Amino acid sequence: MPADFKTLFGVDGFDASSIKIDEPSPWEGETRLVPVVSEDIRPRLTPNGTLLEGVLDAGASSTLYGDSNAGKTFVAVDIGFHIALSLDWNGHRVLTPGPVAYFALEGGNGIDNRITAWRKHHGIQDDVHVPFYVIKGTVDLIASPRDVALMTERIKQIGDIEGHPVAWTVVDTLARAFGGGDENSSQHMGTYVRNTDKIREATGTHLTSIHHSGKDRTKEARGHSSLRAAVDTEIRVTRDEGGGTATVAVLKQRDMPIGDTHVFKLHPVELGSNQNGETVTSAVPVYTGQKAADDRPASTKKPKLPVLTPDQSFGLDILVDVSMREGEAEEGNLADAVPRRAITMERYFDECEAKGLSKAGSEKARRRTYRSILAALEESGYAATYLGKVRPTMQTAGMIRYSNVVRPGHLPDKLK
Repeated sequence: MPADFKTLFGVDGFDASSIKIDEPSPWEGETRLVPVVSEDIRPRLTPNGTLLEGVLDAGASSTLYGDSNAGKTFVAVDIGFHIALSLDWNGHRVLTPGPVAYFALEGGNGIDNRITAWRKHHGIQDDVHVPFYVIKGTVDLIASPRDVALMTERIKQIGDIEGHPVAWTVVDTLARAFGGGDENSSQHMGTYVRNTDKIREATGTHLTSIHHSGKDRTKEARGHSSLRAAVDTEIRVTRDEGGGTATVAVLKQRDMPIGDTHVFKLHPVELGSNQNGETVTSAVPVYTGQKAADDRPASTKKPKLPVLTPDQSFGLDILVDVSMREGEAEEGNLADAVPRRAITMERYFDECEAKGLSKAGSEKARRRTYRSILAALEESGYAATYLGKVRPTMQTAGMIRYSNVVRPGHLPDKLK
C-alpha cells in the first residue's frame, strides 16, 4: 500500500507508511464543507425558498435601516406579525410562515406599546395566541461567543415551544448588539456578519438587523460597507419631507428584483392612561397603496438600459423571439415575462442571417456584424453569453414590463 500510494500521488521523500489506514478519519461525521458534484445540484426555485414573496428569502440575511424616528421598528413589528399570522403584507404572500423572535435591545417600553398597538388596531384579543416573541436584554455579538450561543439557544427554544422553527429573527438594533465594537471597522463588522451567520445556520431563521442611516439619509446604512455586501436584502425606511408619510424601499436583493416601495402613515392607537391620567398612545403603519418616487441613491438604482441602435434593437428582438420559441426555459423570477431561455450562439447567428439583419456582401462579414451586435447587447445588459450559449437577461423583461427598449412590448413586423 505505501508503494502504491507513492506511485499514485507521485510523492517523493514522503513516508506513506506513517498513514494509518485503519484508523477512522478525525473528520468522520463532520457535516460542513461537504462536496456536491455539479450534476447533483438542482435549482432553488421559489416559492420553496421564500419567506416573504419578493422581499425576504427564507433563512437569509437582511438589514432594515433608516433615520431615527423614521418608523423602522413599526415596520419591523408589522412585517413580523404578518409572518407569524401568515398574512399577506402589501400584496406579498408569506410563503414560509412561522414564529418570530424579536430581540428588542434598545430598552424601554416602546416595543411593548407597539406590540400592544398592533394587536389592538387589528382586533386581536389578549387571549389569542400569536407566535411573535419579544426578547429583551443586551447582547454583544462582537466579543461574546456566549451571547451568540445564547441567542441561538433562545431561537431554538421558541421553535421547540411552537413545534416549528423560527421563520424570522430581528435584531433591534445592530448598534445595541455591537458591544464595544466599531461599526466602521471592517474587522468588527465582519465579526458581526460571521456571528449572525452562525445563528442563521444553526436555526434556519432569516435574520434581519435593524440599523441606522449614515450622515446622508439618501445614502447607505451607517458603518462599514461589508455589511451591505454580506446581506441578501437591504430595506430602507425614510420619512417623506413635510408629507406626514414614510416610505419602505427595497434597495438590494441578491436573488429577487429590487425597487419595490410602499408608502405608509403612522396611525395613532390609544392604549390607556398613565398614573397622571394622560392618554398613552403608540402607532401602527397604515399603507396608502401609493408608490414612492424613485429617490434611491445612485449606487443602488438599477441603471436604465441604454437605448439601442435600430440594428441592435432588431438583433435583440430576434434573440427574444428565437429563445422564446426554441430555448429551454429556466424557472424562476420573471419567468412569466421573459423566461431565461438559452440558445446556442450559432443558432442565434443563423436566425440573424435568416431575418436579414445584415446586408454585408459576404457571409463572413455578416457574421462579424452579428457578433458585434451580440457583444453590444451583452455590454448593455440585454443579453448574457456563456459556454457558447446566449439568452436574454432578466433585465430584458423590460421589453414587456418596464418599457426600457426601443420597441417595447412587441416584436417587429419582420418577425410576425
